[in-house]
Amino acid sequence: MSVGKKVGAVALGTASVAGWLVTNLIKEGFNAAAKKVGNGGYTDSKGRMYTRKDYKEAAEKCNRGEDIFAKGFKGAVKLWKDKD
Repeated sequence: MSVGKKVGAVALGTASVAGWLVTNLIKEGFNAAAKKVGNGGYTDSKGRMYTRKDYKEAAEKCNRGEDIFAKGFKGAVKLWKDKD
């Protein structure tokens, strides 16, 4: 087992977990904003109106990246277990 593979596995695993964590924090932020807006809406300084649906859709887009992080973590485990 080479040290390079171990370091690579740790780096890949750490990046995958960090990415997953940040994505989930952003997703929860959108869900909190949707809850805060309620049935009304939010108008920004440029006059654009955002509703609960807009925030919920943004939160759902965060789910699309979860597969990437799972593949990265599985790759890290495979790299760690690789016997060379």
